[in-house]
Amino acid sequence: MKLKQSFPRKNVIVALIVLSLPLFSGSAQEMPSLILDRAFSNFFNGEYDKAAEYFERYTKAEGDQEAPLRYLAQIYSAKGDLKKSIDCLERGVKVAPDSIESMLLLAEAYLKVNQPGNSIKTLDKVLEIDEFNVRALHFQAYLHQQKNDSRKTASYFKRLIVAVRNGAGSEQFLQSAYTFLGNYYYQRQEFLRAVDYYEKLVQVDEGTGRSLLVLGELYKITGQFDKSLQTMNLLIQKNPGNVSAHESRVETLYILNDRSTLDRIQILKTKSAKLNSLVEAFQLQIEKKTDESLVLVREFLKENPSRLSGHICLLRNMQNLQAQGKIDPVEVRNEAYAIMILAQRLGAHQLALDYADLVFPVLYKQANDSNFNLTFFQADRSTSKLNSVHEQIAIDHMELYESHSVTQENLQKITHAIIYRREAIRYARQLKEWYQQEKNDVRVDEINSKIYYNLSALAWLLQTEKGKRPVAALKNLQTAIDLRPDLPNAHFIRGIVYYSATDKKVQNYVKARQEFGTAVQKSIQKGGDHAVPANYYFYEGMSLEKNNQWQKAEQSLKKAIRLDPHNATYLNYLGYMYSLRNTNLPEARQLLLQALEDDPESEAYLDSYGWILFQMGKPREALHRLVQAFHEAGRKNVTDAVIYYHLAETYAALKDYELSEFYYQKTLEHIHEASEPLDKKQIEKKIETLKIKQKSNQKGE
Repeated sequence: MKLKQSFPRKNVIVALIVLSLPLFSGSAQEMPSLILDRAFSNFFNGEYDKAAEYFERYTKAEGDQEAPLRYLAQIYSAKGDLKKSIDCLERGVKVAPDSIESMLLLAEAYLKVNQPGNSIKTLDKVLEIDEFNVRALHFQAYLHQQKNDSRKTASYFKRLIVAVRNGAGSEQFLQSAYTFLGNYYYQRQEFLRAVDYYEKLVQVDEGTGRSLLVLGELYKITGQFDKSLQTMNLLIQKNPGNVSAHESRVETLYILNDRSTLDRIQILKTKSAKLNSLVEAFQLQIEKKTDESLVLVREFLKENPSRLSGHICLLRNMQNLQAQGKIDPVEVRNEAYAIMILAQRLGAHQLALDYADLVFPVLYKQANDSNFNLTFFQADRSTSKLNSVHEQIAIDHMELYESHSVTQENLQKITHAIIYRREAIRYARQLKEWYQQEKNDVRVDEINSKIYYNLSALAWLLQTEKGKRPVAALKNLQTAIDLRPDLPNAHFIRGIVYYSATDKKVQNYVKARQEFGTAVQKSIQKGGDHAVPANYYFYEGMSLEKNNQWQKAEQSLKKAIRLDPHNATYLNYLGYMYSLRNTNLPEARQLLLQALEDDPESEAYLDSYGWILFQMGKPREALHRLVQAFHEAGRKNVTDAVIYYHLAETYAALKDYELSEFYYQKTLEHIHEASEPLDKKQIEKKIETLKIKQKSNQKGE
């Protein structure tokens, strides 16, 4: 009987070796080697029933062996006898627990008999042996996708990407990985990460219609309007009849106030029988049919209140009415401010800046027209009372300066951000004086919180400014703490200031640890254990580690990971700390695998992972990861002497003394660019030792 299923011709060499064994006298029953010879011969000739018979006879004679059982299992599987197939594979794995091929077949067989749990367990064993086995990773991703476990599916697809990049599998796997991950982050509203995977997907599938359309939309909702326009133009070139692409292009052009918007709407009309209501509102607004446009856009915004283009259309209609004297300029100002905030949320900070230019003049005019500055800042508060108009103008100034400071910070204009943050504080303090005069304790408490928030934000800006001004930052933080001693945030920022001190003195790490600990305790007092942000514990752990309080540091780091279990930075830090202490290495390895799932191109994570493998006594496997870290760092123009040092140590362990010396020398050359302290004298001694070994080898030769 010949089965329709074809079998892989792996292990043909094994079969040929068996066939080449000398023929001794005696029956096949007496010679197991001849039985196995006939089993393989029949198998490769397609006589599977006979092959099964001989494999069974051989197993009875010689006992369970992995390879014969694996081939026998494939025969039973093709015949539909999955029970016998699974039995053979389980026996094979029992005698050869490191047989990846048998375990992969067993995982497939379990799935065929509806035992996905057993499939997952079996694949876990495969990945313990080979963490980047492409078949196992792809299979795990599929199984967890069927379970609707998106997080696990994402992690396996990320590892699959790493495996393919390492040359372990075909790029055909990448398309499904990029598609899933792009959609996964889109659903989580992590749009910038979704953009990253869709950009990669477009490269792999050469820009199919759907992937280009989604990428173009992602560019738009992350404020990258020019890229969105380019992507939609490319899609329209490929498929001129794609209505969705035309609509998206029109919306982007409208946001950018491009003069060609109306022409593009006319082109869209030739592709679609009816315009959607938003595009129709755009057209009516451009044509100055304000009332009709307003009806459509207001109706649209009821269902889509955060649509940026809808608010822009509403604002432009309001500006048309303002020009006719039919609307209060303050209403226009408020809508411009709403657009400014929406643009900030999208990451379109330049657009936010543009709309701030519409808000400031109206607010300044309000202040001038109402004699605000004289009354608010200079009036005798003992004989005057703050009227509601001036109070609202002051609040509007404060909030606008706060928001505008955020925009400037995101545009890396830190000096400007500092100026606007200080203005927000000035207005808030003046409001506080009015409230105190009126003995309005509720409003005093509210404004104290505002001042605290702005002082903390100002301190952060002073700390992140190019020249760094820690003294000024600390002064503002102390003022904030004096104002609201019950709040934790200022303590946390003060901890960062001490931790980041350029002199790296021990007392600064002690102060940092105290501040982070205080921030944690105040958070617990305010809302219990669950109220502590994960990064509070993380920074506390780092500072404890710097103070050589390792056990306490480990506890804090684990708390951070419990609160944010997929944060790659936290995972990498704890895993690498284990490696430096040569402890908990299996756990460290797992932590770094999780970190690499999140960012497979991180030179820091690749370096940590390689060093953990080195500490586990696997220098060859370590070398592969460290070389990857070296290339990733080079690609990003990052210099880290620690990577060079780890390469030097690994080459030394592999007895490649020439390359080891090269990387030690490179370490010394860039030792001031190391991500952690390195011992210069120790490295110099190692170089001398290597030179002696090289001379010894040359004499031996």
